[in-house]
Amino acid sequence: MSQNQAQNQKQNQPSNQTEIQKATENVDPSQLSENLDKQNSVKGEPQDLDKSENTPFIDDSLRTDNH
Repeated sequence: MSQNQAQNQKQNQPSNQTEIQKATENVDPSQLSENLDKQNSVKGEPQDLDKSENTPFIDDSLRTDNH
């Protein structure tokens, strides 16, 4: 098999990459620099969750994570 045939066959096969790997292939670091800058990180008091984000109360007798 020639080198061109091998390359074409490789291109035609489905990729085994995960979605994250595919998404990170063409990332421009300058677009991410704002998110990576520690000076831009949120400082101060944590904000309360709104009603839709609060975890409902769970009776201690029903919990399975406290042995």
